[in-house]
Amino acid sequence: MVESGQFDQGIFASDSVSYKKSGIQAGHMIKEILVDNKPIKEIPVQTASSTELFVSEKMADQLGLTIPTSVLERAIVR
Repeated sequence: MVESGQFDQGIFASDSVSYKKSGIQAGHMIKEILVDNKPIKEIPVQTASSTELFVSEKMADQLGLTIPTSVLERAIVR
């Protein structure tokens, strides 16, 4: 997971899981335990189903890189 402050420290790009989506997923698992009374041992290990691409235009400029439009269309640009 990338922190927004990491872009100030020079990170160029990251394809990582979303804190928000991970929290929602954890909430669903907790509901199964607390509301549905499902035993914890019956809840399978889960992984992120998707990632979010973050790209720093500032760092791309400093490195002399051109970010392809296809990447920019799906990226969160900082």
